[in-house]
Amino acid sequence: MPKSAPIIPIWSWLVVSLGLLGIALPALLPDGVPPDPNDFRQNPDDRAKILRSNVQELYGVLEQRVATGNATGEERDTILREEARRYASWLDRSGAKQSESFDLGELYRTAKAWPEAERQFQIAVDFYKGRSEDLYVNSLLRLAHVRAEMGMNEGIADTIRRTYGAARGNKPPILLGVYLEIAPALARHKKYELAAQLIEEACGQHAQALVNLQSISGQIFMQARQYHLRQAAASARSLYIDAGQAEKADEVYERIMQLARQAAPAPG
Repeated sequence: MPKSAPIIPIWSWLVVSLGLLGIALPALLPDGVPPDPNDFRQNPDDRAKILRSNVQELYGVLEQRVATGNATGEERDTILREEARRYASWLDRSGAKQSESFDLGELYRTAKAWPEAERQFQIAVDFYKGRSEDLYVNSLLRLAHVRAEMGMNEGIADTIRRTYGAARGNKPPILLGVYLEIAPALARHKKYELAAQLIEEACGQHAQALVNLQSISGQIFMQARQYHLRQAAASARSLYIDAGQAEKADEVYERIMQLARQAAPAPG
């Protein structure tokens, strides 16, 4: 808020009035201005989430520039990586807490700093196990993705399968993480059969997922459920063909398409 003379008595009146009404006021900075909720330096408890949110907002701005022809996709990605790495490096140097490991890992993942991201997601997996199943599942999926990007293929299947024991309400991220991120990374390292197998397994998990149909996110999930199963079926089929298993490709495709046809709104 600008520091102009008329503002001082307005703030004074507001503080006194709200105080008389018993309404709690936010802490003010030394210059009398309320903290900016988007400034990580003023909100140390939420700094990791704020930094990650800032990168997400930057993506939205850059995507608009790409859409209007004012930037290329390559320029967008370069700027995003640079900003994400700058934020992540600052947070890492300042001594990130274990509770910040997931957000820090996401910053490094956006920056494509795979070794640093892998280290943070391993910390997140250990930290959130038994604390938050939602973040535990998402941390495992991110860890598997980063390792796939690094070509660390051994153990990736076991990492993903650790998510299968999650409650049905925490299963929705599994298929998207596998067929949109992990499988393409495995394919870039020629692990076609493994990628296809994991997609098929993830489709089974997707069919079991439960969501709250009263929520907007739950409604969106149900509307997109069959679409993602169909897309995953096509991806698995293509990967099995690349692996030289055309007959199996058709069999798996039909099994997943059967799941897609059976997919129906489930009670939340």
